[in-house]
Amino acid sequence: IRGLHAFGLAWAQPSGTVDVLRTFCASEVARAFQPGLVTIAHARYSTSGDWRALKNNQPIVAAGMALAFNGVISMGTKPEFERAFEVRCDHDNDGEIFLRRMEMGEPAGAFIVRISGSFAGVWLGGGRLHAGRNARRPLWRCEAHGATWYASTRDIFSRAGFQGHEPLAPCAVEVV
Repeated sequence: IRGLHAFGLAWAQPSGTVDVLRTFCASEVARAFQPGLVTIAHARYSTSGDWRALKNNQPIVAAGMALAFNGVISMGTKPEFERAFEVRCDHDNDGEIFLRRMEMGEPAGAFIVRISGSFAGVWLGGGRLHAGRNARRPLWRCEAHGATWYASTRDIFSRAGFQGHEPLAPCAVEVV
């Protein structure tokens, strides 16, 4: 019903810029992955906007940042959510609202707490990885293989063989 699975990868270059790959082919993500760079990935159905337009699939890139998240910021159309959150977006994906509000100076934690929807996400900004969630979505954290990993469910870590995963506290933002 929601379209084909879409896969995406965004990574921070040493200069701090963000590059992104969005595709319908998972093997392209595996080929593009560069283990030495701070990276976020996303794999699931398109959350909003026309799934056939890759720009609507995650990671969403705007304002020099990239976001992969699980949740619903707005169920409205692009014109409706732009008006409600006082932003201008390039994508039909409601995740861009988060990036645009941060671009306007709103702290990520304040935004996550104030929305009526649900949010658990990771984002790249300033060459660093950030993670946060509100009380309506889980987010799990794990240290493994010399890196910090985040996933939307504990089961993802268990199936991947990771040990020692723990839930991220609601309404907190971590920076790695």
